[in-house]
Amino acid sequence: MSCRAAVVIPVHNCAAELPRAVDSVLASAARAADYGIALVLDLVVVDDASTDASAEVAEALVATLPSGVRGRVVRCTDNRGAGPARDAGVAATDAELIFFLDADDEYLPSHIPECLGSLTADPGLGYVWTRRVWEIPIHESWSELLDRSTVMNLCIRRDWHLRAGGFPSHPDFRNHGYEDSFYRRILFALVPGMLIDEPTVLFHLRPGSTQALMAERICRPYAETKDTVADRLPTAPMLAEFETRIARAKALRAEIVAAG
Repeated sequence: MSCRAAVVIPVHNCAAELPRAVDSVLASAARAADYGIALVLDLVVVDDASTDASAEVAEALVATLPSGVRGRVVRCTDNRGAGPARDAGVAATDAELIFFLDADDEYLPSHIPECLGSLTADPGLGYVWTRRVWEIPIHESWSELLDRSTVMNLCIRRDWHLRAGGFPSHPDFRNHGYEDSFYRRILFALVPGMLIDEPTVLFHLRPGSTQALMAERICRPYAETKDTVADRLPTAPMLAEFETRIARAKALRAEIVAAG
Protein backbone atom coordinates (compact mmCIF):
# COMPACT_ATOMS: atom_id res chain seq x y z
CA MET A 1 0.00 0.00 0.00
CA SER A 2 1.34 3.43 -0.93
CA CYS A 3 0.51 6.46 1.17
CA ARG A 4 1.18 10.20 1.16
CA ALA A 5 1.11 11.94 4.52
CA ALA A 6 2.44 15.05 6.24
CA VAL A 7 3.53 15.83 9.78
CA VAL A 8 3.06 19.47 10.76
CA ILE A 9 5.17 20.71 13.67
CA PRO A 10 4.50 24.22 15.02
CA VAL A 11 7.45 25.59 16.94
CA HIS A 12 7.86 28.67 19.12
CA ASN A 13 11.11 29.00 21.05
CA CYS A 14 11.76 25.25 21.18
CA ALA A 15 15.15 25.13 19.47
CA ALA A 16 16.52 22.66 22.00
CA GLU A 17 13.57 20.27 21.83
CA LEU A 18 12.83 20.36 18.08
CA PRO A 19 15.53 17.85 17.02
CA ARG A 20 14.06 15.28 19.41
CA ALA A 21 10.60 15.73 17.90
CA VAL A 22 11.91 15.47 14.33
CA ASP A 23 13.96 12.38 15.17
CA SER A 24 10.83 10.73 16.59
CA VAL A 25 8.91 11.47 13.37
CA LEU A 26 11.67 9.96 11.25
CA ALA A 27 11.88 6.85 13.43
CA SER A 28 8.12 6.36 13.24
CA ALA A 29 8.03 6.97 9.48
CA ALA A 30 10.78 4.38 9.01
CA ARG A 31 8.55 1.78 10.69
CA ALA A 32 5.88 2.17 7.99
CA ALA A 33 7.67 -0.36 5.76
CA ASP A 34 7.27 -2.98 8.50
CA TYR A 35 3.50 -2.53 8.15
CA GLY A 36 3.58 -2.91 4.36
CA ILE A 37 3.16 0.85 3.79
CA ALA A 38 5.19 2.60 1.10
CA LEU A 39 5.18 6.03 2.70
CA VAL A 40 6.04 9.36 1.15
CA LEU A 41 6.18 11.88 3.97
CA ASP A 42 6.17 15.67 4.05
CA LEU A 43 7.68 17.20 7.19
CA VAL A 44 6.49 20.78 7.61
CA VAL A 45 7.98 22.79 10.46
CA VAL A 46 6.19 26.09 11.08
CA ASP A 47 8.22 28.64 13.02
CA ASP A 48 5.70 30.79 14.88
CA ALA A 49 7.88 33.90 15.08
CA SER A 50 10.39 32.40 17.51
CA THR A 51 12.90 34.67 19.19
CA ASP A 52 15.44 31.88 19.69
CA ALA A 53 17.19 29.78 17.02
CA SER A 54 14.16 27.56 16.29
CA ALA A 55 13.89 28.61 12.64
CA GLU A 56 17.59 28.05 11.98
CA VAL A 57 17.50 24.67 13.72
CA ALA A 58 14.48 23.73 11.62
CA GLU A 59 16.26 24.70 8.40
CA ALA A 60 19.28 22.58 9.37
CA LEU A 61 17.09 19.57 10.18
CA VAL A 62 15.14 19.84 6.94
CA ALA A 63 18.39 20.01 4.97
CA THR A 64 19.44 16.57 6.19
CA LEU A 65 16.23 14.54 5.88
CA PRO A 66 16.50 10.97 4.56
CA SER A 67 15.20 9.73 1.24
CA GLY A 68 11.41 9.53 1.11
CA VAL A 69 10.91 12.50 3.43
CA ARG A 70 10.39 15.95 1.96
CA GLY A 71 10.91 18.91 4.25
CA ARG A 72 9.80 22.50 4.36
CA VAL A 73 10.11 25.32 6.88
CA VAL A 74 7.35 27.94 7.01
CA ARG A 75 8.22 31.17 8.82
CA CYS A 76 5.41 33.22 10.37
CA THR A 77 6.01 36.95 10.72
CA ASP A 78 3.99 37.24 13.93
CA ASN A 79 3.32 34.90 16.83
CA ARG A 80 -0.30 33.71 16.53
CA GLY A 81 -0.23 30.41 18.42
CA ALA A 82 -0.10 26.73 17.60
CA GLY A 83 -3.52 26.54 15.92
CA PRO A 84 -2.92 29.12 13.17
CA ALA A 85 0.63 27.78 12.77
CA ARG A 86 -0.76 24.29 12.14
CA ASP A 87 -3.18 25.71 9.56
CA ALA A 88 -0.23 27.38 7.82
CA GLY A 89 1.56 24.03 7.79
CA VAL A 90 -1.41 22.24 6.24
CA ALA A 91 -1.57 24.94 3.56
CA ALA A 92 2.10 24.26 2.74
CA THR A 93 1.51 20.61 1.77
CA ASP A 94 -0.93 18.79 -0.47
CA ALA A 95 -0.63 15.48 1.39
CA GLU A 96 -3.89 13.59 1.79
CA LEU A 97 -3.34 12.59 5.42
CA ILE A 98 -2.22 15.02 8.11
CA PHE A 99 -0.48 14.49 11.45
CA PHE A 100 0.31 17.14 14.05
CA LEU A 101 3.11 17.11 16.62
CA ASP A 102 4.14 19.78 19.09
CA ALA A 103 7.83 20.61 18.97
CA ASP A 104 8.51 19.43 22.51
CA ASP A 105 6.60 16.13 22.31
CA GLU A 106 7.53 12.84 20.65
CA TYR A 107 6.02 10.08 18.55
CA LEU A 108 6.66 6.53 19.64
CA PRO A 109 7.77 4.32 16.72
CA SER A 110 4.35 2.77 16.10
CA HIS A 111 2.43 6.05 15.81
CA ILE A 112 2.56 6.84 12.09
CA PRO A 113 2.08 3.29 10.74
CA GLU A 114 -0.68 2.43 13.24
CA CYS A 115 -2.63 5.56 12.32
CA LEU A 116 -2.14 5.14 8.58
CA GLY A 117 -3.09 1.48 8.65
CA SER A 118 -6.33 2.09 10.53
CA LEU A 119 -7.38 5.21 8.64
CA THR A 120 -6.75 3.86 5.16
CA ALA A 121 -8.51 0.58 5.99
CA ASP A 122 -11.85 2.36 6.55
CA PRO A 123 -12.86 5.08 4.05
CA GLY A 124 -15.75 6.06 6.34
CA LEU A 125 -13.40 7.40 8.99
CA GLY A 126 -12.39 11.03 8.89
CA TYR A 127 -9.66 10.66 11.48
CA VAL A 128 -8.13 8.37 14.09
CA TRP A 129 -6.48 9.09 17.42
CA THR A 130 -4.35 7.19 19.88
CA ARG A 131 -3.43 7.18 23.56
CA ARG A 132 -0.64 9.26 25.05
CA VAL A 133 2.07 8.46 27.56
CA TRP A 134 2.55 11.19 30.18
CA GLU A 135 5.75 12.07 31.95
CA ILE A 136 3.80 12.49 35.19
CA PRO A 137 1.41 9.96 36.75
CA ILE A 138 -2.17 10.99 35.93
CA HIS A 139 -5.30 9.30 37.23
CA GLU A 140 -6.70 6.78 34.77
CA SER A 141 -10.12 8.48 34.86
CA TRP A 142 -8.57 11.50 33.11
CA SER A 143 -6.69 9.60 30.42
CA GLU A 144 -9.48 9.14 27.87
CA LEU A 145 -10.84 12.66 28.41
CA LEU A 146 -7.45 14.24 27.77
CA ASP A 147 -6.65 12.00 24.78
CA ARG A 148 -9.93 13.17 23.19
CA SER A 149 -8.99 16.83 23.55
CA THR A 150 -5.60 17.08 21.87
CA VAL A 151 -4.26 16.79 18.31
CA MET A 152 -0.69 15.51 18.53
CA ASN A 153 -2.13 11.97 18.82
CA LEU A 154 -4.36 12.38 15.75
CA CYS A 155 -4.23 11.68 12.02
CA ILE A 156 -6.90 13.31 9.85
CA ARG A 157 -7.82 13.29 6.19
CA ARG A 158 -6.97 16.63 4.65
CA ASP A 159 -10.50 17.11 3.27
CA TRP A 160 -12.04 16.86 6.74
CA HIS A 161 -9.53 19.28 8.21
CA LEU A 162 -10.57 21.80 5.58
CA ARG A 163 -14.28 21.10 6.02
CA ALA A 164 -13.88 21.61 9.76
CA GLY A 165 -12.48 25.06 9.02
CA GLY A 166 -9.13 24.34 10.63
CA PHE A 167 -8.27 25.64 14.07
CA PRO A 168 -10.14 28.49 15.80
CA SER A 169 -9.30 31.99 14.68
CA HIS A 170 -9.96 34.14 17.73
CA PRO A 171 -6.82 34.78 19.83
CA ASP A 172 -8.71 34.02 23.07
CA PHE A 173 -8.56 30.32 22.19
CA ARG A 174 -4.78 30.49 22.16
CA ASN A 175 -4.64 32.53 25.36
CA HIS A 176 -6.95 30.12 27.19
CA GLY A 177 -5.33 26.95 25.88
CA TYR A 178 -8.49 25.71 24.13
CA GLU A 179 -7.30 25.47 20.53
CA ASP A 180 -6.99 21.68 20.49
CA SER A 181 -10.16 20.87 22.40
CA PHE A 182 -12.17 23.23 20.18
CA TYR A 183 -10.84 21.53 17.05
CA ARG A 184 -11.64 18.07 18.40
CA ARG A 185 -15.19 19.09 19.35
CA ILE A 186 -15.76 20.28 15.79
CA LEU A 187 -14.50 16.96 14.43
CA PHE A 188 -16.77 14.98 16.77
CA ALA A 189 -19.76 16.86 15.35
CA LEU A 190 -18.62 16.59 11.75
CA VAL A 191 -17.32 13.13 10.89
CA PRO A 192 -16.80 9.69 12.48
CA GLY A 193 -13.41 9.03 14.05
CA MET A 194 -11.89 6.02 15.79
CA LEU A 195 -9.71 5.47 18.82
CA ILE A 196 -6.66 3.27 18.40
CA ASP A 197 -6.30 1.95 21.92
CA GLU A 198 -2.52 2.06 22.01
CA PRO A 199 -0.14 4.65 23.52
CA THR A 200 1.87 6.05 20.62
CA VAL A 201 2.77 9.61 21.68
CA LEU A 202 5.02 10.74 24.52
CA PHE A 203 3.67 13.95 26.02
CA HIS A 204 5.99 16.29 27.89
CA LEU A 205 4.41 18.67 30.38
CA ARG A 206 5.22 22.22 29.32
CA PRO A 207 5.39 25.01 31.91
CA GLY A 208 2.41 27.30 31.47
CA SER A 209 0.42 24.84 29.35
CA THR A 210 -3.20 24.02 30.14
CA GLN A 211 -2.18 20.54 31.29
CA ALA A 212 0.61 21.91 33.47
CA LEU A 213 -1.84 24.26 35.16
CA MET A 214 -4.10 21.25 35.76
CA ALA A 215 -1.28 18.97 36.93
CA GLU A 216 -2.44 18.68 40.53
CA ARG A 217 -6.04 18.13 39.44
CA ILE A 218 -5.41 15.41 36.87
CA CYS A 219 -3.46 13.32 39.35
CA ARG A 220 -6.70 12.83 41.30
CA PRO A 221 -9.90 11.02 40.22
CA TYR A 222 -11.99 13.03 37.76
CA ALA A 223 -15.09 12.59 39.94
CA GLU A 224 -13.36 14.52 42.73
CA THR A 225 -12.46 17.46 40.51
CA LYS A 226 -15.16 17.76 37.83
CA ASP A 227 -17.05 20.46 39.74
CA THR A 228 -13.94 22.58 40.28
CA VAL A 229 -14.32 26.02 38.76
CA ALA A 230 -12.11 26.34 35.68
CA ASP A 231 -9.25 28.80 35.86
CA ARG A 232 -9.87 30.03 32.33
CA LEU A 233 -13.54 30.29 31.47
CA PRO A 234 -14.43 30.74 27.77
CA THR A 235 -14.96 34.33 26.66
CA ALA A 236 -17.95 35.60 24.69
CA PRO A 237 -16.05 35.61 21.36
CA MET A 238 -14.93 32.02 21.99
CA LEU A 239 -18.48 30.88 22.70
CA ALA A 240 -19.77 32.68 19.61
CA GLU A 241 -17.20 31.07 17.31
CA PHE A 242 -17.79 27.67 18.89
CA GLU A 243 -21.57 27.86 18.41
CA THR A 244 -21.21 29.02 14.80
CA ARG A 245 -18.69 26.35 13.87
CA ILE A 246 -20.57 23.54 15.65
CA ALA A 247 -23.79 24.48 13.87
CA ARG A 248 -21.97 24.55 10.53
CA ALA A 249 -20.37 21.16 11.19
CA LYS A 250 -23.69 19.54 12.14
CA ALA A 251 -25.38 20.97 9.06
CA LEU A 252 -22.61 19.72 6.78
CA ARG A 253 -22.73 16.26 8.34
CA ALA A 254 -26.53 16.16 7.85
CA GLU A 255 -26.08 17.08 4.18
CA ILE A 256 -23.51 14.34 3.69
CA VAL A 257 -25.66 11.72 5.42
CA ALA A 258 -28.72 12.77 3.37
CA ALA A 259 -26.73 12.49 0.14
CA GLY A 260 -25.81 8.91 1.04
